[in-house]
Amino acid sequence: MIATGFIDNGAKVYISSRSKDTCDKVAKELSDKGPGKAVSIPANLQHLNEVKRLANEIKERDGKLHILINNAGASWGAPIASYPDEAFEKIMNLNVKRIFSFTQACLPLLEKAASPKDPARVINIGSIAGLETPFNETYAYSTSKAALLHLTKVMAGQLSNRQITFNNIAPGPYQSKITAKALKDHGETIKSEVPLDRIGAAEDIAGTAIYLSSKAGAFTNGATITVDGGLISRPINSNL
Repeated sequence: MIATGFIDNGAKVYISSRSKDTCDKVAKELSDKGPGKAVSIPANLQHLNEVKRLANEIKERDGKLHILINNAGASWGAPIASYPDEAFEKIMNLNVKRIFSFTQACLPLLEKAASPKDPARVINIGSIAGLETPFNETYAYSTSKAALLHLTKVMAGQLSNRQITFNNIAPGPYQSKITAKALKDHGETIKSEVPLDRIGAAEDIAGTAIYLSSKAGAFTNGATITVDGGLISRPINSNL
């Protein structure tokens, strides 16, 4: 959704995931649509050597990077008694540690693209699960998204003197691979909880990322923007 929004506005977008077939397919579809261009660079961001390789490939192709959107993530749901330790480790590694690692690796590229009037941008994709207790038992996912929110603030406070902004987007429910099962099983219930009575559309999330990347968003820094239709603002039913 985000990549499509940038392509529609003429940007060159590098897309990456662990699946080469998916990256290549999506890059071709987006480039054919235009007017921007999508470039596929597959990488498994669970692994530090792959993180460094991806950053190095961008360096070799362009030498700089104007916008970094950290959207890689995974989730795992299970009752507390059977929640696997390896699952918790995997989620925290990808959703927090590797976002730090990749941003760290890309800092020289971001600095080369940055200027006082037009800073480079880092946009982390969090979740409202990091702001409230979700209805399902996704212990590591919720914890990782809360950690990402604070990591974004720390980076903004420590690194923005390099003319780079750091912001966090916290989406609510959108139709995606990571939410497919929840929306299939509980779609109407989830929708009914959203004050705007719908799930998010592609334009909602893409528009927010584009705003943060535009001149209008050049002074927004260290922020978390919820794009959830008011879901976390809904009244709580209570008999108290």
